[in-house]
Amino acid sequence: YGLNHLENRPLIEYAEYKEIPVLDELAIIIDTSASTYYDLVKKFLKMTYDIISQSAVPNHPFKVFIIQIDTKIQHVKKIHNYNDFEIYMENFDLKGGGGSDFRPAFDYVNVLIDKNITPRLKGLIYFTDGYGPFPHVKPKFETLIVFHEESYTDKNVPIWAEKIIVSEENFNEYS
Repeated sequence: YGLNHLENRPLIEYAEYKEIPVLDELAIIIDTSASTYYDLVKKFLKMTYDIISQSAVPNHPFKVFIIQIDTKIQHVKKIHNYNDFEIYMENFDLKGGGGSDFRPAFDYVNVLIDKNITPRLKGLIYFTDGYGPFPHVKPKFETLIVFHEESYTDKNVPIWAEKIIVSEENFNEYS
């Protein structure tokens, strides 16, 4: 077109591309204190799985750490693919039932980063009722606190954490 209509000036178009956010590494923390309900956690995991599977690149390797914690870490599951995630959800068992302390989970994820086990970890999603102590110092990664609206309290949530409140309707929409 340019050679014919613009005095022999070739038109060179930019290469077309689309930036796609890629999930490399993620930590999902589940508060398993006595106030946690199995059905809510299952719905949260299903919703998280759906969001991850819709936004990730097919066949791209990833690491998801699912950490169950009350006052101490009760269980850690490292997941590398969608099939592992589905199997984990099918066989999910809630471990814990004590009080709440969020600090051990943050410490654990910081150790994963420091030991280069998760060098590309950018974020952590924490499903909780919000009762319990949080770290005072901002961690090395972005933090999203997910509350279920029936048990929502953000009185202890530090200012460096993002937060969202999920209602029963939200869970049902994603289901």
